[in-house]
Amino acid sequence: MMYARKLTVGVGLLMGVVLSLALAVPAQSSKPVVVESAAKVEKATQQDRDELASMSAQDTLSPLFRKIVKVVGPSVVEVRVEKRVEQPQVPPELEDFFRHFQSPDQDDQDEDATPAPAPTPAPTRPRTQRRPPTVERGLGSGTIVDAKNGIVLTNWHVVGGATEVKIITADGKSYSTDWVKGDPQSDLAVLKIKNSEGLIDTPLGNSDDMQVGDLVLAIGSPEGLEQTVTMGIISAKGRTTGRGAYESFIQTDAAVNHGNSGGPLVNMKGEIVGVTSAIVSRTGVNEGIGLAVPSNMAKNIMKQLIETGKVVRGFLGVAIQDNTPALAESFHLSISRGAVVTNVLPDSPAKAAGLKEDDVIVEVDGKSVLNSNELRNQIAEVAPGHEVKLGILRGGQKMEITLKVGEQPADMAQGGSAAEKQTQGKKYGLQVQDLSKDIADQFGYDLASKGVVITDVDNDSDAFDKGLRSGMMIDRVNEKAVANVREFLAAVSEAKDKAIRLHVVLPKNGGKRYFVISPK
Repeated sequence: MMYARKLTVGVGLLMGVVLSLALAVPAQSSKPVVVESAAKVEKATQQDRDELASMSAQDTLSPLFRKIVKVVGPSVVEVRVEKRVEQPQVPPELEDFFRHFQSPDQDDQDEDATPAPAPTPAPTRPRTQRRPPTVERGLGSGTIVDAKNGIVLTNWHVVGGATEVKIITADGKSYSTDWVKGDPQSDLAVLKIKNSEGLIDTPLGNSDDMQVGDLVLAIGSPEGLEQTVTMGIISAKGRTTGRGAYESFIQTDAAVNHGNSGGPLVNMKGEIVGVTSAIVSRTGVNEGIGLAVPSNMAKNIMKQLIETGKVVRGFLGVAIQDNTPALAESFHLSISRGAVVTNVLPDSPAKAAGLKEDDVIVEVDGKSVLNSNELRNQIAEVAPGHEVKLGILRGGQKMEITLKVGEQPADMAQGGSAAEKQTQGKKYGLQVQDLSKDIADQFGYDLASKGVVITDVDNDSDAFDKGLRSGMMIDRVNEKAVANVREFLAAVSEAKDKAIRLHVVLPKNGGKRYFVISPK
């Protein structure tokens, strides 16, 4: 028993030694394994870097973008404007209040100073005191498109109403302008630089060749940051906002912000294919939807502005709206594109050619017409006096009518144009546009209804005080029915700045009310 016990103890000690050795071995042999793993990772990382270097050597986009910026950048300019703004008249009782804030050093006197003698009161005091005008400053972008003659292309909303316009080139030089000519309906403007030696220009490309998905760069001065370049693609073509009479915007997701207005949207050839004009945003900053005026539209507008100082557009003399699937079905038509004629003006080219209400215009000189906006733009580019062949559907039958295009009346304001907004704002504080499918769906109107929909009401107008609001539809002004913006403006014009009675259809419930409003 004694030997057995000793053996047991001995075996136990031996097993403990073996176990200790077994536990120690992995700890001693684990170091080479870790080293080998780190070496493998480092080797793999180096292989990835070598592959990345090889791939980057095949990068053609970065050198392409750099070359475009190098070529186009010198032609992109800042457009700095100053506008004198007349201040409202101030009642006498507020005159001292404004003087206090405008000239504190003169009004505030030291307690120990000898008070100035009181001025002799004037025998009479005017009812109001006009304050001196103030100067507002703005910043936009533009592109030199003709270096020899110092011609810069930009937006009308950048320079419209400016008392002074200066051009700052990419190298920091400042230039004054000889003249500024603009077209509010397309939101385009042309400037001529004084002493234009040493300038570099960029040509206008063919915007019709651009397709959705094509790469583009936007260059300008967003928020005052000069020579900023952003990249994106063409997201859509033919976009409209309802704010202008002649719109067929190129949409891009290249970042565009305040200050980009008037700058170029360029293709991969370094050509201008669009003039950056606006953004669609709920926040007022870039949300990935930028809009640019197509270069082909800009070419025509720019040429006329330079040569004559004004833009002459073709004119049919019809009121039109989109041919929607619902309308096409009601007219028993197999296609739902084109523009439906809703009214033919007397003594107009359309009347002389035999166009009738309910005709659907689907082609102009063999070119397909998608909607009313496309038709308006196509006819606008036709020189007055030229003949066009209109493909129409009448009673479901295809016909062709030859029409001699007239000249758009100089005083004709179109729905949503800058000129129209200005006219309406000055008179009654209303902005309106034709009824569209989107608006009809939004406010619950029947698309077949006739009238104009209020899109904005100035809050300092009698119209606002009386309760007129966006979304309401006006179908009569005084005794006249109005089916579109043109008829509305004509009826308002006949009022000659007197109070007018509006027959208004309320949204959603379709209730009707009269409003009598006075001009501002």
